[in-house]
Amino acid sequence: SVTDIAEGIVEAVKAGAYILSMSLGSSSDSSVLRDASNWAYQQGAIQVVAAGNSGDGNPSTDNVNYPARYPWVIAVAAVDSNGNTPSWSSDGPEVDVAAPGVNILSTYPNKQYAYLSGTSMATPHVTGVVAVIEAIRYAAGKSWLGFDAIYKVLTSTAYDLGSPGFDVYTGYGLVDAYSAVRYALSLP
Repeated sequence: SVTDIAEGIVEAVKAGAYILSMSLGSSSDSSVLRDASNWAYQQGAIQVVAAGNSGDGNPSTDNVNYPARYPWVIAVAAVDSNGNTPSWSSDGPEVDVAAPGVNILSTYPNKQYAYLSGTSMATPHVTGVVAVIEAIRYAAGKSWLGFDAIYKVLTSTAYDLGSPGFDVYTGYGLVDAYSAVRYALSLP
């Protein structure tokens, strides 16, 4: 339930988790979810959230799910191996970046593996980049960047897809781990 998700966010941050990978969402907003997510942001948590799988390919409609719609999270869309956005990847002005999300080899129940598709498959790619950035900075004796700086690093180093600049399908483009880490290391 939304209440369980909100409680999970709060308890994770209370336990010391400051990078949250959230492959979940709802088409409806909830004050409980909004408050928990905003509280996590106020505590310094970086929330990387799946944009959703409700896309319609129409740039004039906005079908990004909650909590990906919140301005204090990083909303992730999906692309295939050719950098194309699948029609089901939610699109809207809240999308920040994209990552591989089509036919991703994934763990599956009963000790199995399966090829899965969705923004839930794309989100962990971006979360991993955030974790690597912060870990490498820590190893180099540098401070935690936090949400605002991480957002700038990810969006300014993303590989632009489609028409130049921001678009509602892939945000600022395909997350680029190497460029993001290099840029993050150049920051004080």
